[in-house]
Amino acid sequence: MSKANPFVSFLKKYRNDPVKFVEEVLKVKPDPWQTELLTEVAKGTRKISVRSGHGTGKSTVASWTIVWYFLTKHPCKIVLTAPTSSQLFDALFSEVKSWVRKLPQALQTLLEVTSDRVVLLSAPQDAFISCRTARAEVPESLAGIHSSNVLLVVDEASGIPEQVFEAGYGSMT
Repeated sequence: MSKANPFVSFLKKYRNDPVKFVEEVLKVKPDPWQTELLTEVAKGTRKISVRSGHGTGKSTVASWTIVWYFLTKHPCKIVLTAPTSSQLFDALFSEVKSWVRKLPQALQTLLEVTSDRVVLLSAPQDAFISCRTARAEVPESLAGIHSSNVLLVVDEASGIPEQVFEAGYGSMT
């Protein structure tokens, strides 16, 4: 007789509840505004914007959202972008990698983390987190992402030229 796949029960428990995922898998308690953001993402709200000062937990909650989405939505393609490579890699992607390292070992072994991507080892073309700097001179940098589940996370969105969103966002499905 075959054993039940433990990942099936994981998905049932966390697929629609990122707050529970953060509390039970990542072992942290979100602030009320972070809980609200996670809940809105789970409900499918599009184009969520967070405006606040520095050091308030924006990159942290974005990272929790990214890791939860990546592990519970399949197939999925997640694109992270920012106006500069230092903002993208030193702030947002660095935070994502930090939370991936805090996952239980059984989940970490499913993933491969490189300098600019995280992939699901069993389906690297169908499930990944990819970093792409968004600049006016390369507005198509966000184009061509197609999947049943697509998540675009933009850090410091006010610094990204509108033509980048026009060129890329319209083509994401």
